[in-house]
Amino acid sequence: WTLMYGRLGHSTGHILARFFGYFTILSNTLAAIAFSLWFVWPVRSIDTAALATVCTAICVYIIIVAVIYHAVLRKTVLLQGLDRLVNVMLHSWLPAAYILCWQFLLPKGLLSASVIPYMLIFPVLYLLYALLFGHITEHYP
Repeated sequence: WTLMYGRLGHSTGHILARFFGYFTILSNTLAAIAFSLWFVWPVRSIDTAALATVCTAICVYIIIVAVIYHAVLRKTVLLQGLDRLVNVMLHSWLPAAYILCWQFLLPKGLLSASVIPYMLIFPVLYLLYALLFGHITEHYP
């Protein structure tokens, strides 16, 4: 919500589009949904390749978030207070928690290496969207 602060002059749709326009927010939302579903249906009940593929794709996305943040973005802005806490949670804690849960709780042997390229479609499409959006609006998410 800290991204929305100071944007009161815009419509709700504009604010939400801007908020959900970040790969970090999209990936963390997917991870939060997965965590919620794992709470309702235990991870051990994931017994199909399709469910394992979705959980693994989310893991790939959250790894991309953590790696890009720590390699490129971490030192670009000095945050304090609640902004810093939220930033650490979105880029470090939740990715680490998801990766650990995925590694230790997801049943092994359900994935095929042939699905790996398909997992990269969303990040590549998002990159193209972000570059185009940034070029048009001069705001790169």
